[in-house]
Amino acid sequence: MADYHAKHKYRGEDYAEYYATGRWDGVWGRRVDRRERRGVARLLGRLSPLASILDVPCGAGRFLEALLSGGGDGRRVFQSDIAHEMVARAREAAAGRARGQFVGDAERLPVADASVDLVCTVRLLHHVADPVVRVGILREAARVSRRFVLASYFDRFSLQALRRRVRSLLGGRPSRRVAIRRSEFLEDARRAGLRAVATWGSAPLVSEQRFVVLERVRSDGGGA
Repeated sequence: MADYHAKHKYRGEDYAEYYATGRWDGVWGRRVDRRERRGVARLLGRLSPLASILDVPCGAGRFLEALLSGGGDGRRVFQSDIAHEMVARAREAAAGRARGQFVGDAERLPVADASVDLVCTVRLLHHVADPVVRVGILREAARVSRRFVLASYFDRFSLQALRRRVRSLLGGRPSRRVAIRRSEFLEDARRAGLRAVATWGSAPLVSEQRFVVLERVRSDGGGA
């Protein structure tokens, strides 16, 4: 499995505490948090009934409410993260509303093929510069899912991405975040056996975050 900065950055009790209580603090952070959770819930609402969802990486469980919304009492949500401290935070925040939590690497999950209706893997791929690794993560999500994958990426053609590039050119600290073209993301998805069926941006042209619902492609070219 690949080694990249985010695999180590989010480990440790101190960072788990920050991610659970401070990462989305402040006026702007709370606004982004609300927008993204509403956007995820809206995208899921467009899909056929989803009985089961795996959230990986789940972090401190920020998207649990959105993943549960509209699913009734029967929807099962499982949470996984590479950092056991994050898994503990997610378990505490879920308070029994999630079906279970476990430690797992998004590149090789300890889950059988076609185990859930949708795999949610958001705010991960922008940490991965190598397209081979990105494809591997998406392919693993497709393996575990029976039909859908909800993924996100950073759009290169956004004001946020442009600002980071300019800041780096002016001598600022280079960002480890990776912004790519939409065509690059769709090619990653295609190589993983997925195709886009819905897209949402929290603030198009301004925010670099893009959320995309992907569907497994059957051997005849249709959706799963």
